[in-house]
Amino acid sequence: MIIKVENLTLCRRFYRDILALGEPVTDSNFLCEFSCGDGYSLILEKAEWEYCPRERESRCAPVFPAEDLKAFAARLAQYGYAPEEPEKDHLGIRLMKCRDPEGNAFFVTEKRTARQP
Repeated sequence: MIIKVENLTLCRRFYRDILALGEPVTDSNFLCEFSCGDGYSLILEKAEWEYCPRERESRCAPVFPAEDLKAFAARLAQYGYAPEEPEKDHLGIRLMKCRDPEGNAFFVTEKRTARQP
């Protein structure tokens, strides 16, 4: 998934440190790629907004798993990024809607454990 950002440095720190995605696998002045496991990547691409109209609400948003949604929300709030929507149940899956420093939406869902027979 590619997310266009104005301030690549700020967004790189947010995804690396606050969302704990770790060090980027590719990092430059215009592109930053994080490996999200299972062959998936999140790419932050620097965009010049005067030449590239910005859409605040994209049709898709990344989803990140968390062990504990309340702890994750507290971590975001500690850095000044409170969830946009409180935790809710959607088709049996607990999730929260959040925004990165530039207003790009992402979701956090509670990790599911395998059911015992």
